[in-house]
Amino acid sequence: STPLYSSAASDVYKRQIRDGLYDTNNYHGEDHPIVPFVSMTEAKLMINQVRILNHKWIIANFSDGEYWGEIFVTYEIDENNDLKYNLEEYFLYPKS
Repeated sequence: STPLYSSAASDVYKRQIRDGLYDTNNYHGEDHPIVPFVSMTEAKLMINQVRILNHKWIIANFSDGEYWGEIFVTYEIDENNDLKYNLEEYFLYPKS
């Protein structure tokens, strides 16, 4: 198997990883598929920025326009080339 960041293909993987997380913003109802909070406003919670730290870790921030926080997510691409995210930690900043 080829390591994730071993070639020019790494940009394709990074884009796939980032876009996959942004795609979770397309949800119905109140529950975001990754963010473990429900919006406290009329707006949906949305992942705003994604930062890929390395071949396994991501930090992303989210907001509903009034409240915001961060999530720490691990990810993997399995042998079928399926991307899987796992929420590890999360934090909602207190409203000031």
